[in-house]
Amino acid sequence: MLRIIQRLFINLQNSTWTLIKKSLLCHLQHKPNRMKDAQPLVSIILPNYNHERYLKARVESLLAQTFDDYELIFLDDASTDRSVEYLAEMAQRLPQATLHVNSHNSGSPFSQWYKGLKMARGKWVWIAESDDIASPFFLDHCLSAVQGTSAVACFAASNGIDGEGCRLSSDINYWCKYRDYAQTTPRFFNGMEYAEHKLFWHCTIMNASAVIFSREAAMRCDWQSITGMRYAGDWLFWSQMCKQGDIVELYEYLNFFRLHMGSVTQKGKADKRALFEDIDVVKYIMDSVLHMSSYKIGLRRGLLWRKIKNSHLPEPAMRQCRERLSVELHGSKRDYWRLSLNRYLRYVCPWLCTLERDRAYKGV
Repeated sequence: MLRIIQRLFINLQNSTWTLIKKSLLCHLQHKPNRMKDAQPLVSIILPNYNHERYLKARVESLLAQTFDDYELIFLDDASTDRSVEYLAEMAQRLPQATLHVNSHNSGSPFSQWYKGLKMARGKWVWIAESDDIASPFFLDHCLSAVQGTSAVACFAASNGIDGEGCRLSSDINYWCKYRDYAQTTPRFFNGMEYAEHKLFWHCTIMNASAVIFSREAAMRCDWQSITGMRYAGDWLFWSQMCKQGDIVELYEYLNFFRLHMGSVTQKGKADKRALFEDIDVVKYIMDSVLHMSSYKIGLRRGLLWRKIKNSHLPEPAMRQCRERLSVELHGSKRDYWRLSLNRYLRYVCPWLCTLERDRAYKGV
C-alpha cells in the first residue's frame, strides 16, 4: 500500500502534496465514523463513469479529510470498466457510504449531480469528481470560510494535474491575472454581481471538485435546464446559484483538477453543442442581470463570434452557431470588429469596459 501511494505522488513534490501524503498514510486504517442514520453536515457526492484508474486515489483523499462529519454517496453511470466492483467494496466497508449504479448511461454528468443532490442529507454538498484529488484540509477550510455567512457556495483554488497525476506548470485559476496575491483571506462577492462581472465572461468556477455549496439553495435551481446540457450545465448551475446568495473565493490550493483527453472539459472544446450551450448560458445571465451596458454586451457577443470562428468546426456547423448567436443574442460580425477595436482603445481610454477590467472586480 505504501508503494502505491508513493508511486501516485512521485511527480508532486511541493509542500501541499507532502501534507496530503502524510494524511493519507495516517488514514489508511479507517477512523471511527458516524452511523448512516445520523444526519451529516456535508454530503459528498462522487459521480463516476469509467474512472477505475483514478478511483482509489480519489476515495483515499476523501477519507483523509480532517473534517469527518460527512456521508459518501457513490454514483456510477453504467461504467464498463471495474469501477463498480471497487465502489461496491468501499461502500460495504464504510458505514457512511452508499452506492447507486445506473442500469443505462444517463448521457449527462449533470443528471448524476441532480440524482446525488436528491439523495443528499447534509446542509452542504461537495461534488467530488471521480478523477480529481483533494487536499486533506479541503472541507475544513471551506466550511470555516462560509460559517456564519450568507454564502451559498465557496470554491478553493485548484492545481492542474494531467492524466498521470503530474502537476501542470501554469496556474489554471481565472484570477491568476487579476488577484492581489497579498490577499490570503477569503473574498466575498454578492451573488448577482459575481454573475455580472465574473460568470458573464467565462465559467470561472471551472471544477465542481473545488466547491462546497448549499443543498437548500441548489434544490431551488432549474434542474430541467441544467440536466438538459452536456457541457455547460455547471456554468448554468453556478449562475443560478448566484441569484440566491453570496459567493466566496478561497485562495488556498486545496483541489487537484485532472485535465486529460477523456474529461468532459476537454471534449467540449471542439463541439457544436458546447457552443450552443455557451450562447444559452450567456443569454441567461444577460436576462438575469439588470442594467448591463450595451457596450459590454457587444463585447461578449464578439467573444462568442471569435470562439465560433476559431473552433475549427466544419463550415456548416459554424454557420449554425453564428445563426444561433444572431437569433438568441442578436450577435453579428460587427461585435467581433468591436472586440478587436477594444484591444487598442483600452490603452487610450482607461475608463473603457474590457474583459480584464471587469473581471478584476473585487467584491466586498
